[in-house]
Amino acid sequence: MISFPRRRFLALLALFPVTLTGCGGRAIPKVALADVAALATDALLGTLLGPSEQRRVTMMAKPEPPLLEKEGMENVVLSTDYAGFVRVSKGSLSEKDLRLIEAEVVRASGDVLKKQDFSISALPFPPAVDAAAQKTLVATFTPATEEGGSPEDKRAGRGKTYVLIRLTVTDPRTGTALRIRDFYSGRDAENRP
Repeated sequence: MISFPRRRFLALLALFPVTLTGCGGRAIPKVALADVAALATDALLGTLLGPSEQRRVTMMAKPEPPLLEKEGMENVVLSTDYAGFVRVSKGSLSEKDLRLIEAEVVRASGDVLKKQDFSISALPFPPAVDAAAQKTLVATFTPATEEGGSPEDKRAGRGKTYVLIRLTVTDPRTGTALRIRDFYSGRDAENRP
C-alpha cells in the first residue's frame, strides 16, 4: 500500500479548490471579522509588548523594545475612527463591524495584558486623554488605503483599493507617535471608473 502522509494530503486538499477555479482575475477574498480582530490584536500586542518569543527567534533584525514596561507606561487607551473606515471602505466595513472588532481586540488584548499587570480600555475617536495622564499610551486604529492591480488595470479603472488598518501608538504627554503599523482590514473599497 502506498504511504501518503497526512500533511501532504491536507496540503493537496487545500490546493484542490484553487486548481478547480484557477487564480486568474480573482480578488482577495473577504476576511472574516474574527480574523481581522485576531490580526489587530496581534499587531497591537506585538507593538506594545514586542514580538513573541517564537517570532523573535526568526527575526533577522533586532526587535524594537516594548512600549509597555513596569514603572514606565502601563496603560493603553484604544480608539477607532469608525466614520473614517466607513467612508474609506465605501461601506464594506460598517460601524457595527468596527465596534465588534474593537471590542474583541480590547477583550483579547486585555486578557494578555492583565497577566502582565498592564491594562487597556476603549475611548471614542478622537481620544480625549489628559496630557498629564501618567503611564498611559494612546493607540488608534485609523483607515489607510493601498492601490493594487497592474498598471493596465488601473488605467482601465479595474484597479483595487485595499483598506488597511493603521495602528498608531502615541505618547499623549508629548504627542509623539511612537510606532505606526499598517495591516490589511480584510476589505476592499469598490473602485468605480
